[in-house]
Amino acid sequence: AVFGLFTTIEAFVNLINNTGQIKISVEHENDLEEVELPEKTSLALFRVLTQLVDNTLKHANATEIKMIFGIHEADLTIAYQDNGKGFDMEVLHQRSGIGMQNIQSRLQMINATYQIQSSIGNGFKLNINYTLLPVE
Repeated sequence: AVFGLFTTIEAFVNLINNTGQIKISVEHENDLEEVELPEKTSLALFRVLTQLVDNTLKHANATEIKMIFGIHEADLTIAYQDNGKGFDMEVLHQRSGIGMQNIQSRLQMINATYQIQSSIGNGFKLNINYTLLPVE
């Protein structure tokens, strides 16, 4: 279930928050209990989010990370953002780091779509959209 993914992420985040190096908050906009997720999807999303946190810790000089889970019609949305130094999107396209490539391929594997927003001085944002039900 999405709720399982959410609680796993919460546990991961608590471990990092306890190190005191950054403050991460995880929220959900609506009830996640009802929504089922295939196991491989849960795992892929968990890996993506932990990789994002890792990237933020390594590169962003951020003090805060926010993750917001939501269900909108048949979509699970996850918004990830940090308040780090951000980067020029053009540069990202030229030399996509291994971390970003992992993230992109994991999301493609589960047919999730994503948008990245970042600019120098404005942190980093990644929005993930995963359609929960096959369209009949």
